[in-house]
Amino acid sequence: MEEVAYLTLIKDEGVFDQAAYSAALQARYPRGTPINSLLGYVKQAKGTCNENPIGRLWCEIPIKGGLCWAQLIGLDVGVVEDTVTDIKVQIGGLTC
Repeated sequence: MEEVAYLTLIKDEGVFDQAAYSAALQARYPRGTPINSLLGYVKQAKGTCNENPIGRLWCEIPIKGGLCWAQLIGLDVGVVEDTVTDIKVQIGGLTC
């Protein structure tokens, strides 16, 4: 099962496929999904979420990293009445 997920989410060059991941995440957590389901996923993936003042959450899930750098999945999540309204995915990184 892990190999199928890897082949689906990682491009031939070894980089994360943002479009494939975004589509998979939106299919798994469609509009109306209880936000706690998505928060459980982020926590299980060793990520964190913080509330944004405009009714959205910003979540970060580390993909890989090293001394003084990390590659992250960023999730910009719309929330209304404790349900997901939309999810926008950004792949990025941090350095010291």
